[in-house]
Amino acid sequence: MTCGSDEILRMAGKPDNGAVLQLESVSVHYTRYSRGIVPRPIEIVRAVNDVSLSLGRNEILGIVGGSGSGKSSLVRVAMLIERPTHGSIRFNSVELTELTPAELAATRSGMQIVFQNPAASLNPDLTVERVVREPLEALRIGSRAERRERVTEALRMVGLDAPDARGRPCEFSGGQQQRIAIARAIVVEPRVLFADEAISALDVSIGARILDLLLELRERLHFSMLFVSHDLAVVQRICDRVGVLYRGSLVELADTTTLYRQPQHEYTRTLLEAARHTELHA
Repeated sequence: MTCGSDEILRMAGKPDNGAVLQLESVSVHYTRYSRGIVPRPIEIVRAVNDVSLSLGRNEILGIVGGSGSGKSSLVRVAMLIERPTHGSIRFNSVELTELTPAELAATRSGMQIVFQNPAASLNPDLTVERVVREPLEALRIGSRAERRERVTEALRMVGLDAPDARGRPCEFSGGQQQRIAIARAIVVEPRVLFADEAISALDVSIGARILDLLLELRERLHFSMLFVSHDLAVVQRICDRVGVLYRGSLVELADTTTLYRQPQHEYTRTLLEAARHTELHA
């Protein structure tokens, strides 16, 4: 069963509590060139292909798919880190593709991201306090005293103590580094948090604790979350709805219970069967 974006949205319905982020017919296409003295265009790569979806207030929307399915590309374009080839991206009803660079920079304070590898996203030359404070300084939020207070509170919320602020990221374990990255993301009080394979680089027990932390923070701070993962068990546990990407296209989008019990697309069924097989042989 293959459905277009409009049909997928019709089947999935829209979030009951409104939408804070909306993508309509968004595509990201790259041109691949031949090697040689005079490179020639040889292929159009459709990293994201005509994707439409919405993220409700306080909702956790899961995005799943295999390697190369376009999950990370979708996150980058949703944050407008990368501009779409075509399509509309609205955040709080504001069309992001029409903003000036200065307006976009200010708007991005409402959207923060936690990456898969925290070590690669944390500056090893800065103290933890400076790392977490950076977004506040870049966005000119608060006075020096207010920034210090917000950093302390953000670190406390992720389970780190005041002395930890004086250390450097490289001195901490992988799980603690991810807590630092989460503190940096929440310190500006975002409306949307993007979690791009945020626990896949951690062992199972530490990943479970980070997952619990994200759920606790979401309840406390009332942000929405776009949760990208290849782990269908994790997605089933925490997400309200799930979208399935295949070769850059959104092939299925449904509430979590429906998708796992009655998958409609062949690729979704393949992912679920592979996950069950892995569980049986774990």
